[in-house]
Amino acid sequence: MSELPALEQKLPALVDQCAPRRLVAIGPLAARLVERGLPVDTKLHTLPTREAVAALGDLGHQDMAIVAGDLERLSPKASAQLIARLRDIYAAWVIVVVDRDEPPAGWTRREMIGFGFSLLGDAVQESTPVHVYEFDVGTYKPTPDWLNSRYWANPELWDKYRW
Repeated sequence: MSELPALEQKLPALVDQCAPRRLVAIGPLAARLVERGLPVDTKLHTLPTREAVAALGDLGHQDMAIVAGDLERLSPKASAQLIARLRDIYAAWVIVVVDRDEPPAGWTRREMIGFGFSLLGDAVQESTPVHVYEFDVGTYKPTPDWLNSRYWANPELWDKYRW
């Protein structure tokens, strides 16, 4: 377990990588870990996990959202709603931290992948191993090579080939 990086180092590094101008930290752990070393021009919003879904509409779109801590206190339906809204509407890049050995209900690795998240890696938070997942709208689904006018949507080829 000592070979895993500390979450206190991993989250600020991810924030530096994204360089958000607007960031929302959901949960007490996210707020505590992100506040240190945040760039001066970044506007930070911290939300309690239970009230996050209702408060997101007032905040509008964020460059980055981090959910860490207290996710297990929400029902599986409420936590799915929170993460889906962040992913679909309110943030371009979403980081979710869940306990590796005892994930909150509904948030195993399979479910996270089903929601479009990818595993960034593992870290340690107060001697507890955690998974760090990400959803980046910019890299989520690259445009496949075949989906362009050169292949099927090219009007110049309509009379030349029979498909």
